[in-house]
Amino acid sequence: IEQFTQEIRASAALNERIDTLVGVFYSWDEVGTRTPGDATQLFATQVLITADQTTRSAATFANADVALDDDWVLTLGARFTWEDKEFSGGTTDLN
Repeated sequence: IEQFTQEIRASAALNERIDTLVGVFYSWDEVGTRTPGDATQLFATQVLITADQTTRSAATFANADVALDDDWVLTLGARFTWEDKEFSGGTTDLN
């Protein structure tokens, strides 16, 4: 497994009542497997099971805390996420 993840955030108080946070996120990972298999009892053969998967994900997000009074805070937020996955794999007869 190989992977990389990074998130960057920035926050600011707009005034006495409103605090904000904005950020971006990125993630990448790659997984590869090679597994030998024994199918001799069912098919009289040996097999190799392979799988490779790559995932990329990115997001932007923002939220704001608005103090309505001394006891109540309204929290507003939004997030947009994009993700892409690629997969290839299968079983190969080794005989």
